[in-house]
Amino acid sequence: MNRETVNMVRSPISVEGNIRLVPYYPAYDTALAWYQDAQLCKQVDNRDFVYDLPLLKRMYHYLDTHGELFYIEYRGVLCGDVSLRTTGELAIVICKEYQNKHIGRKVIEKMLELARERGLAECFAHIYSFNTQSQKMFESIGFVPQDEERYIYKLQKGEPTMTKLTLEEKQELIRMALAARERAYVPYSDFMVGAALRAEDGRIFTGCNVENAAYPLCTCAERTALCAAISQGARRFLAIAIAGGTDEDCTQPCAPCGGCRQNLAEFCGADFPVLLSDGIHPLGELLPGVFRLPQD
Repeated sequence: MNRETVNMVRSPISVEGNIRLVPYYPAYDTALAWYQDAQLCKQVDNRDFVYDLPLLKRMYHYLDTHGELFYIEYRGVLCGDVSLRTTGELAIVICKEYQNKHIGRKVIEKMLELARERGLAECFAHIYSFNTQSQKMFESIGFVPQDEERYIYKLQKGEPTMTKLTLEEKQELIRMALAARERAYVPYSDFMVGAALRAEDGRIFTGCNVENAAYPLCTCAERTALCAAISQGARRFLAIAIAGGTDEDCTQPCAPCGGCRQNLAEFCGADFPVLLSDGIHPLGELLPGVFRLPQD
């Protein structure tokens, strides 16, 4: 029994809702139509010509024999493919009609789960500099740009991928969060919180909580820091430190509220590090069910 026949008897993998990963088999008529789109071929391979059937077969044979290859099925229709090579390289293609539905994000997250199961230490993706749509999608998951066109995701347990700060830089962030805490306006709760958010360009933005007699109008330290950063043009961030509580030493961890986690998730990926008094927590661990607005 050859490899393609074995794949046909393997069960599809459920991703989420109406999305499944179907093990590769020769569905060339369907797949070739995707690779007849010149714009898609440019985005994926930076080539100025479309695929023909022999080229498609060679590509699929290589991917299938050097890792794992799946079709992406959405509501019963094959709409793309995704591969995980033994080297950890991920590649995904979704035909134009099914883009902007958050299918790609969910599929890549499932492939990262498979990579962990396979014992890989990291995954990476090659994304051309002009393919900003894919760059944003991979970064939102937690991939970090290593150079202009290579994005990497660390899989081993421990410190989140995006913690590229030195010990001194982390300590500085914590000190600034503690200093911001001293400026909190909390006449009603006495619960002082400070946050320090470090942007990718090195700038640090701080915020404190500000209470109001009309309780719904209170603002959180994390959101204050984030709004300050956005208003100054920052969009990419390395880490946030949060210090809070009623005790002066802030020994008890003060995790961000659900609203602040969602606000951070608008700009930061699942591996974005949140520095608390008890250690570093990935944002995706604090907010596993981030809300994303559907795009049709």
